[in-house]
Amino acid sequence: MNKREYLNQLSLLLNDLEENNKNELLRDFEQHFDQGIMMGRSEEEIAETLGDVRLLAEELKLTVDQPSIKEETIKPIPNGTINRIKVSGLSADINVRRSNDENINYDFYDTNSNANIHNYYVNENVHGDELVLEVIQKEKRLFNFDFGRLVLDVYVPSLIEGSYHSFSGNIEVHQIDCQNLECKSASGDVEIVDGAGNLKASSSSGDIDVSGSNFNRVYLSSVSGDVEFECKLADEIIAKSKSGNVEIECSLVKRCDLDSISGDCQFKGKVSAIQAASKSGNIEVDCGITDMLNLSSISGDIDVFVRDITGISGDCKTVSGDVNLKLRDGYHYNHKHLSYKDESCKMNCRTVSGDITIKD
Repeated sequence: MNKREYLNQLSLLLNDLEENNKNELLRDFEQHFDQGIMMGRSEEEIAETLGDVRLLAEELKLTVDQPSIKEETIKPIPNGTINRIKVSGLSADINVRRSNDENINYDFYDTNSNANIHNYYVNENVHGDELVLEVIQKEKRLFNFDFGRLVLDVYVPSLIEGSYHSFSGNIEVHQIDCQNLECKSASGDVEIVDGAGNLKASSSSGDIDVSGSNFNRVYLSSVSGDVEFECKLADEIIAKSKSGNVEIECSLVKRCDLDSISGDCQFKGKVSAIQAASKSGNIEVDCGITDMLNLSSISGDIDVFVRDITGISGDCKTVSGDVNLKLRDGYHYNHKHLSYKDESCKMNCRTVSGDITIKD
């Protein structure tokens, strides 16, 4: 059965539905056919996967709410005593925005194939002061393959703590100011814009990109993606990636810990204590008012630009590389130990085969 034959039969079987609902469903499944054809499937293969058209029609009738299946897409949840929200998106992208009122609102849709949305639903539960939203795949699916891109838009008031998890979707959080925020995706990207508070963001293979004003404790982790972070103030930043690059820019942070196995580590800003390690990547630090520098790499280079530091004392060690000191008068380098001015900053730079450059 080809596309036109399948949709004609479906149209006849849905004749007892309200006209708007019927037309909406037919458009959804026509789009589903078109999307499948674009991905290389034949019309007959798509029709076979959808299954018996009579069974599909009966299933659709059970899921349709009269008089319109899409009369209101955004669902409001009154916020009386909810102080925390937990969202599990399954494979959906999660977009979090600030609500225009004191209620929590959400919208669940598909950006590619509207028919795909009929295989899923959003389950709501309230546990004490916590709201849980969970995207769930129906046990009885209309078809066994997905051409779509599920999206869950969540609108929350300010100060609501949030935990947002997606298996393969991306997570985007914009202008959310709360004490604790957690974002986790297995293979998607995590993007946080204008954030604040305590932050934990992680992804296995996706990138992490964070910007904001004032953060307390920040933990960022990716297995193979890049990690980028930019803010004005922070108490502590821990950023790690196994094979991706780690780039941090912060006007003022008390402590910063960077770690990458094969990627580069970069830091720019003012910091009290910084530690960075990479096995094969380079380390670049452009910092001021530092009390402690601890930088190590096996085969990568280490470049340090010290600004507003009144002195340095510590070791600069490399086995097969070179040590390049581009400091003004007043430093001594003897037996791999550097002394500069009042020696206020305690430093330890070491690499096996890379070069070390320190300049002011």
